[in-house]
Amino acid sequence: MADTKPPAGTVYRFGNFELVPDAGVLRRHGDRVRIQELPLRLLVALLEQPGQIVSREVLAKRLWPGNTFVEFDQGLTTAAAKLRQALGDLADNPRFIETVPRRGYRFIAPVAATPPGIDEAGRAASSAPDSEPVAAGLFPRWMLWAALLAAVTAVGVAAGSFLVQRNKAARRLHAGDVLLLSDFENSTGNLLFDETLDSALRVKLQESPFFNLAPVKTLHAALMQSGRNSASHVSAGDALAVCQALAANAILQGGIEPSASGFVLRLRALTCGSGRRIAEQQAYAASPELVLAALGNTIDLLRRDLGEPESSISHFATPIMRATTTSLAALRAFSQGEVKRARGLDVETIGDYKLATDLDPQFALAYARMGVIYTNAQEMELGRKNYQKAFDLREHATERERLYLTSHYYSAVAGDLEKAADVYKLWRQLYPQDVIAPNNLADIYEILGLPGQALEMAREALRIDPGNAFPYATLAQATQRSGRYAETRNVWRQAAAKNLDNSVLLRSVLFRIGFAQGDDALMQDQMKWAAGNPREGEFWLLMGWSRMATGHVREAQSYFHQAQQVAIKNGFAEFAGDAGEDLAEFEADFGDAQSAQAEIRRSLALAPDDRNTQAFAALILANVGQLRAAEQWMNRVQVAAPENTIFMKMVLPMARSFIHLRQGSAASAIDDLKPVLPYDLSRATEMSSIYYRAQALLAAHSYKEANAEFARILEYRALCPISPYLPLAQLGLARSHRLAGDLEQARREYEEFFKLWRDADAGIPIKRSARTEYALLAPAAHPSALQ
Repeated sequence: MADTKPPAGTVYRFGNFELVPDAGVLRRHGDRVRIQELPLRLLVALLEQPGQIVSREVLAKRLWPGNTFVEFDQGLTTAAAKLRQALGDLADNPRFIETVPRRGYRFIAPVAATPPGIDEAGRAASSAPDSEPVAAGLFPRWMLWAALLAAVTAVGVAAGSFLVQRNKAARRLHAGDVLLLSDFENSTGNLLFDETLDSALRVKLQESPFFNLAPVKTLHAALMQSGRNSASHVSAGDALAVCQALAANAILQGGIEPSASGFVLRLRALTCGSGRRIAEQQAYAASPELVLAALGNTIDLLRRDLGEPESSISHFATPIMRATTTSLAALRAFSQGEVKRARGLDVETIGDYKLATDLDPQFALAYARMGVIYTNAQEMELGRKNYQKAFDLREHATERERLYLTSHYYSAVAGDLEKAADVYKLWRQLYPQDVIAPNNLADIYEILGLPGQALEMAREALRIDPGNAFPYATLAQATQRSGRYAETRNVWRQAAAKNLDNSVLLRSVLFRIGFAQGDDALMQDQMKWAAGNPREGEFWLLMGWSRMATGHVREAQSYFHQAQQVAIKNGFAEFAGDAGEDLAEFEADFGDAQSAQAEIRRSLALAPDDRNTQAFAALILANVGQLRAAEQWMNRVQVAAPENTIFMKMVLPMARSFIHLRQGSAASAIDDLKPVLPYDLSRATEMSSIYYRAQALLAAHSYKEANAEFARILEYRALCPISPYLPLAQLGLARSHRLAGDLEQARREYEEFFKLWRDADAGIPIKRSARTEYALLAPAAHPSALQ
């Protein structure tokens, strides 16, 4: 091989190391590393030709020039061992130095070589900030080299070459500054690079806590609001047009173009106002397989140029191909899913993410995305399976993405919401300007029954990213559940003004607000909006709840069944099972045990492996007196999900309480519900635990305490204004007063219940019982109350 030694003054950077050959200095994180002369010569020889096998004969001449007599084989082996010791490398699992048996050695990590005239910070001392990059043909021959890319999994290696050129940063950014990413300009004609490099760049930059990346959804919403086409390619000009409106500090523009020897990649940072260049990095890759590695190396150098501390760069330094995938085809499929998701599509992205995992079964982030989508669609078991796979592959992710995978694992797979909350709290500390942590923490607080804390986190999320649709929906839910209906409508107006009002969650909140305020038009608007949506079944479910709350059982049953049919049509069998169990639970509470059991059988047939379906089946079967079947399902859930907060601390204690109540032990039933107290306001149970505790207290003749529990439900009616437990709580007040001997107050409470159910179906068992109880009150009940 021809000698391609670089000129004097060249500085090499790889991993956390920097080598200055002329000075004989090797540094790690800026600290000098002790290394002997022969290992140092060996390192220089390998760095001059990274990715290439340097033969033992060539190395012999470099380490022992002239006619020096040595025991060559032993000497070279010793030098390599000492070099690995200095680098912290391993012969059997190398990161830097690979032994090629009987041939020589090869340097396998990406390398950046700074040419002469570059200062020690790596910036060209003589280049002007706004100078154009040097044309590919003008680079000296020594600056083109080969690099071997070691795949994260056992998929072999691919050799190629890339080069990084650096230009001086005009000014630095500050911690927390907002970066806006425009789409990569791909002039190669190779479709594999379309959207692919955008995703890789975003994942890698999001690992850094120094910058705050504006979400893709935020950018598209701003473009729509400004009258630009957000569905097309987002150019640097588009980004500049909305940059100041998004309070961004800089734009990052990427590009890839063909060259005689491969591809040229460019990353350029521009000021938000004038578009003046702040910094630029340029890289060369000899083949498509090397483009990602070259991009990753370039990103790290740009981070340094833009002012990120070295300690941060070194710590948050997951190699780009480990953070995403070694397959460009898989990354392209993933990227197409990301583009759809950024434009408000959700279920429609499953095929893209599934293709990504088919092309690369080690693609952790693609599994995580499918976990989110299935979970949002109430397909919990499918969500759990994908989250589990992602969690198992979490080492194939950046530090930030590992937080993402771990938090979702605890919330969706283990179901341990307290641990998930702890991960999000750590996430907030490491990435204080990342909207995901407070947004998802708000959701978890709602499930844990902490509406005040949920509201606080939702407001923080919207403050961090007012251009993202998710925080608006989260804040709308938090304000609705706190009874701040005027604020909820204001949040909706703000979202609508930015075209960010098209989420299922926000629309479902508006349905609840419409019911609470008697705004039938608002409710119907949401039904029209949902028509044809893959998650349309969720809105038929809301209709079912609302009609149950007014006592229109037959109509409600048709809506629940409609929800199931739509869900099954769209492939959401678990949601269909859950919808049937909602209906069964209300039928049981209304006194129709036979219908409830029939619905339970259908739900278990639809989703036999879904833990959520199994847990609520145990609860409802215990409620209707099927104690042996209830205990069997309880045991299955306890074995399958021993850490699940909802099952172990809410649903199963309620089921156990019913078992004791049906066995005649009201005191034990009350004790069973004590662990549920902290979660009484949970979105997962929608106040059913309070209602069941009040029923147990009635059975224990603790009428005053029962009355207080029924009153709590009415006090927190805003949590779920469509809940059937609101009229049932009203009836509970009447019964507790009657049993306590306060007949006059009981009469008033019964009459209030009959007003709520004035048009209710006549044959509802609990309504018939209420009429009988009311008629027996003395003096004679007013006939108009008995409808």
